[in-house]
Amino acid sequence: MKNFCFYLFLFFLPQLFISQLKFPEFLQGTWQVENKEQFEHWDILNQTHLKGYSYHNTNSEIIVEEYIEIKKINTKIIYTAHVINQNSGKGVNFTLIKADSSFVFENKQHYFPKKLIYKKINANKIQVTVGDNKNNRVTYFMNKTNNTNTVNDTSIKNKNYNAQLANTLGADNYGMKNYILVLLKTGENINPNEDFKNKSYEGHFKNIDKLLNDKKLIIVGPINKNENNYRGLFILDVDNFTIAEQLLNDDSAIKNGYLSYELYNWYGSAALPGNLEISDKIWKIKP
Repeated sequence: MKNFCFYLFLFFLPQLFISQLKFPEFLQGTWQVENKEQFEHWDILNQTHLKGYSYHNTNSEIIVEEYIEIKKINTKIIYTAHVINQNSGKGVNFTLIKADSSFVFENKQHYFPKKLIYKKINANKIQVTVGDNKNNRVTYFMNKTNNTNTVNDTSIKNKNYNAQLANTLGADNYGMKNYILVLLKTGENINPNEDFKNKSYEGHFKNIDKLLNDKKLIIVGPINKNENNYRGLFILDVDNFTIAEQLLNDDSAIKNGYLSYELYNWYGSAALPGNLEISDKIWKIKP
């Protein structure tokens, strides 16, 4: 039994270590490469989400080179880089593997770089290393700057574009983001106990209120009677099935089998969460 517990501890140790990794909040702000007109700007959206871009100055014009993001997803902290005009617009992910004096992000499958390292020297200076697992590395220092120039991204085609709002909402270059679409269906429970059924649905509506208050549920509504037994629709402001299932399994109507669900990845406007603030101002009788 002792050996089993020991091996179980070893199995969960990597996950425990990853979940305790620090988040590089110190990156917030604008950083300039020493002796170059090269910059990185980071905005902190919350304690587990940084979003920004890197850019350079050419003939007094500011050109964005890539959009960058650091986000905690489940137990992992992921660095994603979208390089302009490369990789068909798809991001390249690097996973945080070390976080002490240096924050080391790694992607062993990527051709180059395989590692990105941010080392905090002090509050106003960092060291950045880009390279692989051999000797192919570039290291440079960046200093925090008060540079507040407006980025003139030549890829921007919308005169109304608001970069700060887009970053806050987690929008990509198209003003979109990933959500989880939930189709609620009639479950398999045919228990005739009406009290138990009613209590289950009371819990269902309480869970809806909780998800709305937590800003995880941004679209909700019933579906009229149909041959597919669809009962309702949710759009959850999360980007993977694991988190969606955790939120749904707190619903007593689902837990007790009166409702079931189907999950789909859905790509829609990043402005949808704004629906919550408006919807709370237009109802007269609580649905």
